[in-house]
Amino acid sequence: MPVSDVLSAVKDHIERAPGYDLYRDYEHGDHKYPYASDAYKKKFGWIVRQARLNACYTVRSNFTDLVQIQAWSGAGAEKADEVSQALDVDQVVDLAVNEAWRCGDGYILVWPGEDGKPRPWYHRADQAGFLLEPADPSRMRVAWKIWVDTDGYGRVNTYYPDRAERWVTVAKVRPEGADGASWENAQNAEAWAPYAGDGEPEVQPHQFGRVPWVHIPFDAETQGGHGRSILRDVIAPQDGLNHTVHAILSNTEWYGKVVAGLLNHQPDTTINPQTGKVNESRLDLDETRNSIFGFKGAGPLVQLNPPNSQNLIAVKRDWHTDIANTVGIPVSDVVPDLGNIPSGAALRVLASRRTATVRSFNRAVRGRLSTLMELLGVPDAWPEFMDPAPQDDTERLTNAQARLDMGYPLAEVLPDLGETPDDIVRILEAVSAEQAASVAAFRARQEDPGVMGSGDA
Repeated sequence: MPVSDVLSAVKDHIERAPGYDLYRDYEHGDHKYPYASDAYKKKFGWIVRQARLNACYTVRSNFTDLVQIQAWSGAGAEKADEVSQALDVDQVVDLAVNEAWRCGDGYILVWPGEDGKPRPWYHRADQAGFLLEPADPSRMRVAWKIWVDTDGYGRVNTYYPDRAERWVTVAKVRPEGADGASWENAQNAEAWAPYAGDGEPEVQPHQFGRVPWVHIPFDAETQGGHGRSILRDVIAPQDGLNHTVHAILSNTEWYGKVVAGLLNHQPDTTINPQTGKVNESRLDLDETRNSIFGFKGAGPLVQLNPPNSQNLIAVKRDWHTDIANTVGIPVSDVVPDLGNIPSGAALRVLASRRTATVRSFNRAVRGRLSTLMELLGVPDAWPEFMDPAPQDDTERLTNAQARLDMGYPLAEVLPDLGETPDDIVRILEAVSAEQAASVAAFRARQEDPGVMGSGDA
């Protein structure tokens, strides 16, 4: 059992997990607020913790909602549909696709379940990794699963084309009471031992003939390499958006009460005995006792106006626009404007970059999902994806009529209108019956001109 691959798994996890965690935190709304000083956090901690306008989830879901397997094609299409329903493949694929766009990488392990039959298992980006075959970057040499068990020990399972090996740390990587795990002391061979603590063998052979993992990357930079998160360029403008929202709320909190100025305040003066300098005492603002500033000059009290928030609201809109433009989605999808929501051809033009990105992703993962079906025992099954820029009803009807006018058979036009196979058969049979009746009436008129057809009444 080569422990060197276990050490590669630990090293990879230490390097990549913090980035994955950052993207996941930002999508969940757990933002870092790098602009907030300690004094600001202390004074407005409730705002920092609760008040957020999270655009990261909207950005990610704006893409992944368009990645939908519509059907399977190939010789194994029918079997693939059965397996998908029996093993809940669609949900597993959706989870892996969401993770790929969120963090850059998503994983699916195919391994026998309790019934002994292979089934797919979704894994997060920080729970898995791989090394490629040097001579063939389209194939994995080894893949792994890495995690911390309930007792605090580090675990790694390594998967090869013919077997899986199980490992455990000698010491805990998450001591009792610790907030998180530390893998720093698990980077040497002496820190690991083969694992058989649950009664299962340390080495488990399999018959897949290849590493039974499917890697789903988004925007990979190299063949077979790791992907990049769709949120990588969103975090900075998200911080800017948070700063603007917090500034608006901070102003509301600060100026929610009347702030006054005492214009005829006469400060006390003292002389510094060491320097001889005359010092004036200040009327400082004590938020717990008063809300009055003191100014020299004639007059009674004056009320101070709060700052105008319109500029901050405009900046907030700009941050939303920057986020949408950065990733290539319509601004109305980030902040819906009920008076200006595009549709039809206008929406497709605005969303052309998003559409191209989704189609590129679908092409990139199509073969990988076919490999998933092959691991599940269904060869020659290929996913067919939903069009990420579908036409609306009016456009579909207009285009369908144009195709009919050009002489396209009705059977080729009906699927584009969204009709189901059963409805298509029913419609064609009804049309055929009507056409047959028209032909019979025409022949009857030819044989006996006195016979009236349905169109002669």
